[in-house]
Amino acid sequence: DPQESCEQVHFQVPVLLHEMPQLTLAAVNGACAGAGFGWACGCDIRVACETAMFNTAFLNVALAGDMGLPWSLPRLVGAAKARELSFFTQKFDAREAHRIGLVARVFSDNRFSDEVEELVQQFLNRSPTALSVMKAHYNAAESMPMSDYVDLETERHQKIASGKHAAEAFKAFVEKRKPEFDD
Repeated sequence: DPQESCEQVHFQVPVLLHEMPQLTLAAVNGACAGAGFGWACGCDIRVACETAMFNTAFLNVALAGDMGLPWSLPRLVGAAKARELSFFTQKFDAREAHRIGLVARVFSDNRFSDEVEELVQQFLNRSPTALSVMKAHYNAAESMPMSDYVDLETERHQKIASGKHAAEAFKAFVEKRKPEFDD
């Protein structure tokens, strides 16, 4: 059934956001509820405008949660807070989202687009290799014993430290300029 197949693909979006090598940023400018909430939680970083509102909302429509929310939300805000948000389904604002660690930054509504653009530019000015390896580090650390993780981290560190991006970054630092990464 094509409809069922399409729905199954939508359920994989938070997995893609979480596991893809590129850094993912959810910029919440308005309501963030249900599936959209799950997608935002699948991203590496979330930011919001002052008037953004959040709600798990699933129980309000007789659903038990989807889009990976029961997996991602406890990792972001802790198990007890995640259950509270899911079972009580109360709306909460961007300041509360920041207070509980769901969003990294809250920007004024009139500066939101500019602030998000500045963040994106910061990430674009970083080594794409270092960003993707850092993301891979965090993803690996979620499921590995520390000693195994540190072995993996050391191996990856040695590889990227001897690469062209690290060489360019060090050279740019010495020359007091921004590094230029060609990929």
